[in-house]
Amino acid sequence: MKYMPIFRYRASEKKNLETVNYSNKILPLVEIIQEKRKSNMKTTCFEDIIKYLNENDKQLLIDFPMYVKFKKRTVAGVVNFLSPILANPSLRLSYFDKFKGQNIIPVISYNPNVPLYQKGYLSKEFTHLRSSFQQIALRIFLSHAQEALNEAATHLKPGDIIIVDLDNTNHDDPMLVNFHSQIVSYAKKHMCKAVIVRSVISPDIANTKLTNNSIVNKLDNSLLIDYKKFGFDAFGDYCGIKKDELTDGGKSSPGCIFFHWWTNSYYGHKGVFEQPDTFTTMVAPSLVSSNQWIDYQTKSLLQHKDFCPGCKTVFNITKAREKGNSAPKWKIIISSHYLHTMEEFL
Repeated sequence: MKYMPIFRYRASEKKNLETVNYSNKILPLVEIIQEKRKSNMKTTCFEDIIKYLNENDKQLLIDFPMYVKFKKRTVAGVVNFLSPILANPSLRLSYFDKFKGQNIIPVISYNPNVPLYQKGYLSKEFTHLRSSFQQIALRIFLSHAQEALNEAATHLKPGDIIIVDLDNTNHDDPMLVNFHSQIVSYAKKHMCKAVIVRSVISPDIANTKLTNNSIVNKLDNSLLIDYKKFGFDAFGDYCGIKKDELTDGGKSSPGCIFFHWWTNSYYGHKGVFEQPDTFTTMVAPSLVSSNQWIDYQTKSLLQHKDFCPGCKTVFNITKAREKGNSAPKWKIIISSHYLHTMEEFL
């Protein structure tokens, strides 16, 4: 494993997971944040994921995240599913039990947003899950990290995974140098893999502020390179897109942030606010005429455009073979391009 993409299991993320053919250099972390992706769905997220696992020779990390902060517009299904877990973390165990016999790694975690660490829950989860799952992951945050590591010390086994989630904090903050060293040493002591993850694209990045064919300077993707420097075994992020804020509503803001492997940078392309047709008339043409797009067609030994699901879709949109005026569709395009790029070049 070199890369751990994090998917909040909604419609776009499900599509991305199913369309990109990835190898064991990639180990996705799937966050289940509601019982059903849409309220009118006949199947639950549990059933959808189990179906995916049964049909594919893949392994997934599964988490029921406790770090999510609710907002006024947070999707009702998310609030209804996660609120009971926050009130009683032990509910996570019954959900993990649904995956017994499946090729998953359960992710043990805690709520980093409370002032006091809730001791005992991690031990309870380790004890319960160890009988059904040979490999377990521990997800820690900057808040309460030491308490969590202290509690987990007697439960970890060789081959387990320690995930350090920095949220939006930059990994090369000088204040974190000793923290990184501590985590890596701790992981080696317990013969575990250490993975560092962060959300690269911050919530304040808006398509309306993008400049066509220009680097989005606020986005620092250097963790892709630096994780090795700090001693971690792998890195992770939200797969080339913003961490889904899990809210309802919002207006159409055509645009995309396209990842370029050779500069390890993101480039912006935008349309006109509240005119979704400009995804097709402006965003797609701007993207396929860019030097970054051309690089993928000329420098990739595998003909990236022909194998990358996202780029194939963009090409089809420019040829009027597919409709391209949907923001969720472009979310899939950009995320699947990033995931395919990691598979191709890492």
